[in-house]
Parts: sequence; structure tokens; C-alpha cells
Amino acid sequence: MELAEPIILLASIFGVFLWLRNDITNFRDDMRKGIQQLRNDIQRLESKVDGLDSSLRAVETEQSRVTGLLEGLALSGTLPDRES
Repeated sequence: MELAEPIILLASIFGVFLWLRNDITNFRDDMRKGIQQLRNDIQRLESKVDGLDSSLRAVETEQSRVTGLLEGLALSGTLPDRES
């Protein structure tokens, strides 16, 4: 019985360390997967932002064209009030 107690204690400590090692390994794998998913999400969002930026440039170009047309028709700027 005297020999059994230290063996049980050592086995318990060894088991706890193995469990912690496995848990840390799983945590590391989960973190790597999470970071990779975050990188993918960031790339996807960057792509969407680039698309929105292109759309915004197209709208600004069209606004400039319309402004030029209105100026050409002398309709840009302040229009007279109906009372005038």
C-alpha cells in the first residue's frame, strides 16, 4: 500500500499534464482556424470595399457629368423663388 500511493499520485499528475498538453494543442488549433477565418473575412470585406469604391467613383463621375449639363443649361446654382 505504501508504494501504491506515490504511483497513484504520479499517475494523476502525469494525467493532468497530458490533459493540459492536449487542451493547449486543441486551443492552438482552434486559434489558428479562427485567425485564418478572420483573414478570409478581411479579404472578403476588402473586396466588397473595392467594389463600393468603384461604384462611388462611377456615381461621382455621373454627378460631374450632370452638373456640367446643368451648368450648360444655366440651371445650376440658386434658382429664383416662385415669388420672384
